[in-house]
Amino acid sequence: IIRDYRVVKKYNVKLPKRISGILKCANPTCITNSGEPVRPVFEVVSYEPLKLRCTYCWAYLTYNDITRQLEEKT
Repeated sequence: IIRDYRVVKKYNVKLPKRISGILKCANPTCITNSGEPVRPVFEVVSYEPLKLRCTYCWAYLTYNDITRQLEEKT
């Protein structure tokens, strides 16, 4: 929180348990990649090491997969 150009409070950011619409499933046969109007949804399986699971096809995304996708968006 910044007030009068000074940082007055900081919070630690925590990854939510479900992530929707930000990442793409790595499985090419997943329903989210088939042109259907379905948003990808992932659940966090583990935080260390980071591992996400698609709620539709159960394919996994690792930290490297996630960073690669986010770098492609920028």
